[in-house]
Amino acid sequence: ITFEKMELDPVQILRTIGNCLEKTRMVSNIHETMTEILEEIIKLTDNKWGFIAEFMIDEKKTPFFRYHAITGFDQLDKNSKISEFYNEKFKKHQKMDFYNMDTFHGYLYNKHEDIFICNDVQKYMQEFSKKFPDGHPKIEKFMAIPMLYKKEFIGMIGLANNIRKYEKKEV
Repeated sequence: ITFEKMELDPVQILRTIGNCLEKTRMVSNIHETMTEILEEIIKLTDNKWGFIAEFMIDEKKTPFFRYHAITGFDQLDKNSKISEFYNEKFKKHQKMDFYNMDTFHGYLYNKHEDIFICNDVQKYMQEFSKKFPDGHPKIEKFMAIPMLYKKEFIGMIGLANNIRKYEKKEV
């Protein structure tokens, strides 16, 4: 991490990492733990919203992401279909499964790149004929950071709408 560029206090970063590690030591509810960790990351990095997703493969050998923590969806239009989906799947069951790998969510998995950065989401969406579901929170900038265990892709952290441009060297 380049502390000067991000204007982050190295002590605060170490404190945040310590807090996150402490939270994982006594995991009784993965949703609560991941939500607390995500809130620490959001607060530390000045992002507007984010998520933590675990990469999984179902019994039919189909890859998908299971979202354990999401922030920013409190801005949803309460009458939208995506709000209904969010409330039914995430609020009720404390997880959401996404099987569509032809999205930002699947980019890291499909391309096997180390980090995905998009500082102009609208342009990207137009170029690749993509769109978010109606009612989805507006995403202007997005960064996905892979989580690896013994060099195996196990999930990702997604962050969106930072006031600064995302840069690979800041990860």
